[in-house]
Amino acid sequence: MIADKGRALMIALNKWDGLDDYQKSEVKRKLEVKLSFVNYASVHYISALHGSGVGKLFAPIQQSFKSAGEHHPTPLLNKILEKANQGHQPPPVKGRRLKIKYVHQSDVFPPTFTFHGNHLHNVPNAYERYLKNLFIRELKLTNTPIRIEYKSGENPFKDKKNKLTDRQINKRRRMMQFTKSRR
Repeated sequence: MIADKGRALMIALNKWDGLDDYQKSEVKRKLEVKLSFVNYASVHYISALHGSGVGKLFAPIQQSFKSAGEHHPTPLLNKILEKANQGHQPPPVKGRRLKIKYVHQSDVFPPTFTFHGNHLHNVPNAYERYLKNLFIRELKLTNTPIRIEYKSGENPFKDKKNKLTDRQINKRRRMMQFTKSRR
């Protein structure tokens, strides 16, 4: 729900001081497994009773706000896109290779990136996750999810019918008669 709303997420675990080393390692392991879908969120261990770690929460909160509201220049985003294409080519969709031409940031809170290209109507979820993780890592966004939108270029001549000239019509007739007579 938090990721769908595009809100920053930071996880604070309380009662951390009452756990032994084995329990701490088990909690960390379970967190990695259960919360793998919000891998952008940072985890902070606190003890409200002793006050340990509570004061360290405010710097990451401010950094999260800064990350969510930052605008990134288009040339930087296109370099990251080029790096993404070199590292992992876009998979084919219905036999057609995705062609992502460029990307720009269209919104903040959360950062929203619009990818422009051809055949972007059915981008596989795995490739979208790859792009999200790469952009979060390269832009050093902390505790902030990103949104990705796609815009495909439409064929400007899609609905236009070519109107033949008189010369073209006559030539077509001659060609049709020629091919019929050769049979």
